[in-house]
Amino acid sequence: MKLTIEQALQSGIAAHKAGKLFEAERFYRVVLNSSPQHPEANHNLGLIALSINKVDIALPLLKNAFNSHPKKDQFLMSYIRGLIADKQWDAAKEVLEQSKKSKFPEVAIYFSAAEVNHNIGELDTAKANYYKALVLEPYNFKAYDNLGVLLQKMAKTENSEQSYRRALI
Repeated sequence: MKLTIEQALQSGIAAHKAGKLFEAERFYRVVLNSSPQHPEANHNLGLIALSINKVDIALPLLKNAFNSHPKKDQFLMSYIRGLIADKQWDAAKEVLEQSKKSKFPEVAIYFSAAEVNHNIGELDTAKANYYKALVLEPYNFKAYDNLGVLLQKMAKTENSEQSYRRALI
């Protein structure tokens, strides 16, 4: 039985969620063989590559996903995460600047900018960007968790604990 692109994608997502990364990869590649620019397949395969520290494989896939659907928050954040993993700070900043100009949703921009700032040691700027993201999306547990890590680095233990607690709520 031959799978449709959608069936192969959904099978890949199910395998991915079940932690069966090799099986998920196989399904995503089936999708990409038929539709090389498919944003979800590129993104999900890029995430798998990133999770096993294959940044050189992940970046083109994440970039394809982002370029195919440049207004999707998750694609921006994953692409920035890939650029951070590859220590491409200037490229990450440039992607963020372009995203701002194209009226990309602000919460994703602030969150991604905070991650870049955090990784290059601009801790006060990172903190400000996490707070801006949280004003726009008060229940973003990942932003609270990252803010907790940042505040701990800044030796603001009490604030760090509060942020970790908010991440768990």
